[in-house]
Amino acid sequence: MKRLAIIPHTVIVAAFGLVIASSSADAALKVNITKSSEQAIPIAVVPFKQSSVNASTNVASVVQHDLASTGLFKALPVKDMPAKPHTVSAVNYKSWQKKSVDNLVIGKVSSDSGAGYRLRFHLLSTSPGKAMAGWQIKAGHQSLRGASHVAANLVYKELLGEPGYFQSQLAYVTVTRQKGKRHYKLMVSDYDGHDPSAVFTSSNPIMSPAFSPNGKKLAYVAFNVAKGRTSLRVQDLATGKIQEISSRPGINGAPAWSPDGTKLALTLSYKGNPNIYVYDLNSGKLRQLTHTDGIDTEPTWSANGQKIAFTSNRAGKPQIYRMNNQGGNVTRITYDGVSNQSPVYGPNGKLMAFVRQSKGNGYRVAIRKLNNQHTRIISNGPLDERPSFAPNGQAVIYDEQSGPHSLVIASVKGGTKTRLSQKGHVQDPTWGASAGS
Repeated sequence: MKRLAIIPHTVIVAAFGLVIASSSADAALKVNITKSSEQAIPIAVVPFKQSSVNASTNVASVVQHDLASTGLFKALPVKDMPAKPHTVSAVNYKSWQKKSVDNLVIGKVSSDSGAGYRLRFHLLSTSPGKAMAGWQIKAGHQSLRGASHVAANLVYKELLGEPGYFQSQLAYVTVTRQKGKRHYKLMVSDYDGHDPSAVFTSSNPIMSPAFSPNGKKLAYVAFNVAKGRTSLRVQDLATGKIQEISSRPGINGAPAWSPDGTKLALTLSYKGNPNIYVYDLNSGKLRQLTHTDGIDTEPTWSANGQKIAFTSNRAGKPQIYRMNNQGGNVTRITYDGVSNQSPVYGPNGKLMAFVRQSKGNGYRVAIRKLNNQHTRIISNGPLDERPSFAPNGQAVIYDEQSGPHSLVIASVKGGTKTRLSQKGHVQDPTWGASAGS
């Protein structure tokens, strides 16, 4: 593993605005890490020195939670720490070795000339006892939590060699009851459920949100029960502007962005049976890809945009098929279990997640390696659905509908699970790109 010298690397963190339709009453999702990996890397994130800073965000606590939530790190509780140093020279490496801590994060937060905050922190290896890397992060007054996620990303990449996903966002739908009526909100939040904002609200169902590749737009399906119609839309998150893609008779559903963000694959049934189409966002042209008498739905693009996988019942039970992006060379790719559906390609082109129905176990999320077709179940069931990959492909979020509806983030290796929940139902999650990607 490459070790970096201590270089004062400076990162600027700015706030990203959303046009919101909610009040400040929207509650953050409650986060509960329910399972951790037994092979996690031991690490300690020492509380940063913030004594002269009037800030509500505990930087070290956010960094520690980010790392621990992946299941790839085992964080030492603050109460068990032998000391709380904030400079490299103050570290007694032997005391940390006795605690079986391999890596140590220390730092401090100071005011940055009235413009916000400056984080200075280091990643240390307790054996042989040396500094591995050091960074500075500048953050505005409202961006300290975002800067904490940046810090966690830097530590994650230094130790694992891959980008973290702690600056990414989630979109999901909440369903609550007020005076006997259901209320739906399409929400966008940080990956850990903080800073939630409602981008669309309705008394009718909202379904199938999908982030554009750059994270700046959301495609989703809005119902109008009174008129008996659905509308597939694209909404700009910065301006709130809505573009209607299709409100044809029948199904307008299952939007999926092409990797370059110029096209949407979707399911339409205005000609009769549900089939897969592609809509060109630049030209407005619609092209039909499948032509079957069954149901073809839930398209997903491969990482290079050359393939589209989808769910079809053309052989009886729902199974996953794959075709080229022009609709040709259709091949069935799942056979095990009672049925398989809701496929989604991983961002690195190596994995696919989907929902498998098995006898006695219900519907559970599965991960398949595309190079050897090895498949592993990562959820418990009996009613799990709508998997979506993290931007780095190392975790999947899905909708757990057994009991109170909640969202679950699971590592692709199956070593950890983090549950996101709130009062009422939370469902239909999708993971967006990291800020700045």
